[in-house]
Amino acid sequence: MKLLEMGAPLDEYHKEIEMIVEKALKSRDEIELAESIVSILKLTGNEDLNFDKTLVISQNIWKEIYE
Repeated sequence: MKLLEMGAPLDEYHKEIEMIVEKALKSRDEIELAESIVSILKLTGNEDLNFDKTLVISQNIWKEIYE
């Protein structure tokens, strides 16, 4: 079940999103962005995604920004 379905506020991850967008704009590639996402999520105490899942997320973000 997703957090929003459980009643989490829409802005639950607003801080993390801002941090990830900032890193995305400064990253050299999807791998660097994936590493940043892992660090951000650990720093904020949120989901602990493995690198492979985070890489898929970073590739999707990268496509939205740069392609």
